[in-house]
Amino acid sequence: MPSPPPSALDARIVHFLAVAARSLAGEAAFGQIKVIEAEAGTLRFEIEMTTRKGAGCVIGKGGEAIVAIRALAQRMGRAERPPVVVEVVVTNVEGARP
Repeated sequence: MPSPPPSALDARIVHFLAVAARSLAGEAAFGQIKVIEAEAGTLRFEIEMTTRKGAGCVIGKGGEAIVAIRALAQRMGRAERPPVVVEVVVTNVEGARP
């Protein structure tokens, strides 16, 4: 069975990250997911949270939540042929300048 195009992988990972962030921090603290192609074969996903508390919830105590989220997102990328390296970063946009 042929693998889906990269845009389908992007959509699956974005959906997963959004569900995880909303589940951990709540709808009000969730901002958006940005997809940035860092280089060929590497995708970078930024989870933007609107509050510091929201970002902290997604990161988790000692970083355990974001480590688990990253591991699952990276596994999704490795399942592709050819594999895609996935990076996940949490940012706080509270008080950020446009």
